[in-house]
Amino acid sequence: MTSVSVYHQPQDTQGSMRFGHSKDHRPDLRQFKTVLGTLDSVGLPLATAVLSGEQADDPHYTPAWDRLAATIGRSDFLAVGDCKLASLENRAHIHQRNGFYLTPLPLTGNLPSELCALVLNPPNSPQEIRLRGQNVHESPVGQGFEVTAACIWQSPDDKEENIAWNERRLVVQSEAHARRQRLGLQERLAKAEASLAVLNLRPATDRTELESRAHALLKRYDLADYLILTFHELVTRQAHYVGRGRP
Repeated sequence: MTSVSVYHQPQDTQGSMRFGHSKDHRPDLRQFKTVLGTLDSVGLPLATAVLSGEQADDPHYTPAWDRLAATIGRSDFLAVGDCKLASLENRAHIHQRNGFYLTPLPLTGNLPSELCALVLNPPNSPQEIRLRGQNVHESPVGQGFEVTAACIWQSPDDKEENIAWNERRLVVQSEAHARRQRLGLQERLAKAEASLAVLNLRPATDRTELESRAHALLKRYDLADYLILTFHELVTRQAHYVGRGRP
């Protein structure tokens, strides 16, 4: 599912050309959404749709999945999608109909803290990930492990309708992605340290302003968790005698 922004002024407010959230940061343009479901690995289109642009993506994955199941004639196929497919309702819909899904979980809610806990304390030893046909002497492309998570979805219309299932979750690390992240962190650290050094070239007379500017630099480079700032204040006093005679 993707959004297409266009220069268009329809005669009325009906139709697919609607204002909506723009992924291209162009809220001034009208847009529409296109849905495409294909059969891998030949890329054969099985389901297509055009939707008005003001709608969210999440609710339209289950109708598309139903169309795919009807076209294929069975539901036990693997549906691969982006994180918009990973809403709890969508996953429950596919599971209840004996389907399978593969999708990245969005890092929202409690998932970031759960992922951090799993990475710091893996429940089992991570296994090397190698590509098919990769030489055994070559370095693995990553590592990862599998955990089982209990999921439950409750229907907003019927409080007694619950769908519960166990979900396989893969926690994986891409070595190439990790390498890019390390290089990006080093570059940001170098830029932030250089920018902070510039602040010391002109000592500020207002400590509050200096602290604000320094913390703004850490926020700009996303380094608040990596750099600790210390501020040293130098106060000098000078006596002045006002007028003539006794001070």
